[in-house]
Amino acid sequence: MGVAAAVWSVTANRSPRSALLPLAIAALLAVQLLPLPDRLLGMISPVSAAAWKLALADTAGSWGTITVDPATTAAGIRRLLLAAATLAAVADLGRRLPLRRVMCGGLCVVCITIWTLGLAFPFERQKLVMLGFIDCKGPIAAEFWKTPIEPPIGTNGSGNLEWVPVGKQRYQSATWIAADGFGPYLYSNHFAGAMCLTLPVLLGGWLFWSRRRLPNAVRHLVVAAVFAAGLWTVGVMATSRAGSAAMLLAVLVFASLTFERLWMRRTASALTLLYALFVVALTVAIYAGWSGIQQLFPEALQPRIASLLTDSRAMAARAALRMFAAAPLLGSGLGTFGELFTKFLRSDFLLHYAHNDYAQWLAETGLLGAGIAAAFVAGLVSRFRGWWQGVIERRQVDPVTAGLWAALAGIGVHTAYDWNLHIPANALLASVVAGLALAAGNRDVLATQTRALPRSQNSRWPGYALAGVCLLAVAALARDAVSDTVQRDMRKAIVAARIAATDKTAPTAAPILQAAIQAGEHTARWDPANAQLAVLIGLSRLHLATTPDARADSNAELAAANDSFARARLACAACRGLPEDLPSAVPAETR
Repeated sequence: MGVAAAVWSVTANRSPRSALLPLAIAALLAVQLLPLPDRLLGMISPVSAAAWKLALADTAGSWGTITVDPATTAAGIRRLLLAAATLAAVADLGRRLPLRRVMCGGLCVVCITIWTLGLAFPFERQKLVMLGFIDCKGPIAAEFWKTPIEPPIGTNGSGNLEWVPVGKQRYQSATWIAADGFGPYLYSNHFAGAMCLTLPVLLGGWLFWSRRRLPNAVRHLVVAAVFAAGLWTVGVMATSRAGSAAMLLAVLVFASLTFERLWMRRTASALTLLYALFVVALTVAIYAGWSGIQQLFPEALQPRIASLLTDSRAMAARAALRMFAAAPLLGSGLGTFGELFTKFLRSDFLLHYAHNDYAQWLAETGLLGAGIAAAFVAGLVSRFRGWWQGVIERRQVDPVTAGLWAALAGIGVHTAYDWNLHIPANALLASVVAGLALAAGNRDVLATQTRALPRSQNSRWPGYALAGVCLLAVAALARDAVSDTVQRDMRKAIVAARIAATDKTAPTAAPILQAAIQAGEHTARWDPANAQLAVLIGLSRLHLATTPDARADSNAELAAANDSFARARLACAACRGLPEDLPSAVPAETR
């Protein structure tokens, strides 16, 4: 995404606004990274101020940032920059009809590919293998559906905290529920999100291709059959309730935009409105915690509605709203929901993502982020009105563009129940779909069938600035990917040490710990602000100090571990996993 946006921004004279908007969004959110005096920080974000006071209690000076984890927030800003730059590039290139058709055709190919892989490699509860060879299971056979090794993005995003004793100390370790693996996606709900983003475009492509080639009855019968098959794949095979609800709304929107007869269009529009009101009412009921509402539904549906009302998503969304109330102006920092979740919900249950991207965005970015989101939605609404006005004037609907708007409606619902926009693949799909939809509302699209759009005569410095920033973001994200791999290896070494500590027949973990520490220290030179990396280095040394092979050097390892933990505290005000002294009377079941 970054390379494509950089190439786009320098290959022609672009409108300065197209290049400056992604930079402006990133710059606004970068305010969360500025160090502020304690008094000012306390007025803007009391949560962050209190967290930094605890983290920096033993250091001189009084300062802090709005985000409790600057490195994580910086990575989130980089990803958001690339998504916004991709959207801007697609919105610009999508005004040229040939390129627009190529990109829409690419979305159709993506849909067929994802769907085919989903049918070929559905998830199996006892195997948890993706694409037939990527094993998602955890390292402990008795609890294969839990994994302390994979990062949250490689799981279903939920898990538990457990206390791990080591020597005279203990620390909290996160164990996540393993991903189920559906088609090319680690998590079946994200497969459903990809289908919501691409299936309406595929249906629109079919209607466009078959126009004047086949009778209308045959064309629409094929649409109904393909939609039914897609809904069955998402709802029955992938068992995604939110995905099914989102896909149904997407197809209703698609029907209301593509039916040519007025009575059919009005009927579809009425059904869409009623269904949308139902979804909104149910969403409010779920997140507001209304109990007893299931009695309003038929008896056969009452158990399902009751399970929705007690779903962990509602709990996570309410925690996110409490985070927003604690820091309403600028939030707690992009990407920090997972670190703060347990502080707002006193439980060992973990959710790294709120499973509601709206609530999480509000908690992490506050009113500043809400303003950015509102401006984006207003732009979409304005462009949709422009596109629909053109449809009325021409008296002919472009079904592919209708599919784009329907896909946005579908992912808009699914985003309220999952974390699709944190997945790079679905973030890319959403950026492309939104960019093409925005381009459709630009009246210049009508003029691009026979001639290219005129080039802007404005200054090219915004384009070069965006290209440079995008390439820097790509380099930083490549470093992050290497760091993530090293951290995964360190977690494997720590788990091996934990197993060896309780199973005397297991091989010693000293060699694997030493190798992990060496790789971690080398990576830390390139990634010094990564608090989680520093924590894992410290925990690896802590475990190494207790292995029989390293007792002679235990004091040196403990000293080095404490140095790593000190670096972690300076880098993050809310990092998890820091050790504490083991109480003298800890119940056996918590040890």
